[in-house]
Amino acid sequence: MNVNQKDILLSVSRLTVHFHTDRGVVKALDRAELSVGRGEVVGLIGESGCGKTTIARSVLRVLPPAGKIIDGMVLFSGQDLLSMKENDLNTSVRGKAITLIPQDPFNSFNPVFAVGTQIKDIMKWKGNAQDNKEINEKRILEMLEQVQIPSSRDQLKKSPVQRWTAPAVHDRHGVVAGAEPGDCR
Repeated sequence: MNVNQKDILLSVSRLTVHFHTDRGVVKALDRAELSVGRGEVVGLIGESGCGKTTIARSVLRVLPPAGKIIDGMVLFSGQDLLSMKENDLNTSVRGKAITLIPQDPFNSFNPVFAVGTQIKDIMKWKGNAQDNKEINEKRILEMLEQVQIPSSRDQLKKSPVQRWTAPAVHDRHGVVAGAEPGDCR
C-alpha cells in the first residue's frame, strides 16, 4: 500500500533500545523503522527475541525497568509519543488510541473475577461505563459477540476460561499491537 505522508497514523524512525543487564548492555533495537497508514493492517514477523514486542512496548513507553530508549522518534497522529508527559500518555493514548495485546493474553484476565466484571472495570477506567447496569451489560454483550465469543451471555458471570484480551475486546482503537500472530484474530 502506497501511503501518503499525511495519512500515516504511526511512524517509528531510528528507534534504538538497549537493555542493561548483569552481563552488560543488550542492543535490542538498532534504528528500527516502521510506518502504519490509517486503515492499514501491518504484521511484524520475526524470530523469537528479534524485537517485535520491544517495538510495541517502546511505542507506548512501557518497557521493563532495564529497557531504555536511546534514540529515535515515535509519532502517532503527528504527536511525538517519546516526549509526551506520562500523564498525557495515560489519559489520551494508552488503552484509548493504542492498545498492546501481551504475548500471553490469558494473563490479561484475572481468573478469580468474572469476565463481565473485568470488562466493566476497563470501561470505568476509560470513562465509558454508564450508571445503568443493564446498559453496561448490553454493551459488554455486544463487544463479546463482535469478537465471536460463543454463548456471550453465559460468559459474563464466569471466570475467564478462553484466551481473549479485555482491552482488545473493549473498543476500536487507532492501533492494536499484538505480540503474537494469534492475538489479533
